[in-house]
Amino acid sequence: MSTRKQKLNRSAPAKTPRRASQRIAIDIDLAANSLRELMTEQSRNDDGYVTVYRGSRAELAAAGVPLAAFPEQGSVTQFKVHTANMCCTGSRELLSGSVNFSGFDYELVIDWGSVRPYVQCSHPAVGELARMLLVDLRAWTGHESDLARPIDVLAADELAVDYKPRAGAPRLQVSAEFYKELASYASRLFEFVHSKCEVFEKAETAVEPRPRLRIVGGAERRS
Repeated sequence: MSTRKQKLNRSAPAKTPRRASQRIAIDIDLAANSLRELMTEQSRNDDGYVTVYRGSRAELAAAGVPLAAFPEQGSVTQFKVHTANMCCTGSRELLSGSVNFSGFDYELVIDWGSVRPYVQCSHPAVGELARMLLVDLRAWTGHESDLARPIDVLAADELAVDYKPRAGAPRLQVSAEFYKELASYASRLFEFVHSKCEVFEKAETAVEPRPRLRIVGGAERRS
């Protein structure tokens, strides 16, 4: 089974439990840094979003996961989650959550449904990728309208190959329409990353152990 299929199977939302005692609603601050440090996945589930966190019971509890979320019997518990950290609209979302016990660690799965994870609740890698791409794009436009800036940055870039203006060459600028479109890509790219980017654990290939030194006949040899 491919890594992609494994990810989707693990991230599929659990069925709604029949027992009312399993349909408890708890508050979790999904923006807490201590919880985000335990994130192993942020992915899409059809048109929805899923975030996954893994750690020991003590680690997840210290990150703000209430004890009521952990299974008392069996290996899975399901519940509703009130987001303790509100988004910019001031609304609190009611999400679906589950905790699975793998025999070693607990895995907390939050099914956001059609709600895109708040920027402050996203996987740190997703948020930083969006921020750094935004920084790079804004380097070409600046923070104020400067129609010459994109070409000035190009001319000064050591990696540029085909455009190296000669000494005394006229300074160039782009059109106002192009500059406006280029600047608008910054916010659109930021939104694109947060809406579409998926991150999950990479399946590592087995690494052969490094040869060890052993003593043979008074001399060091590699085994």
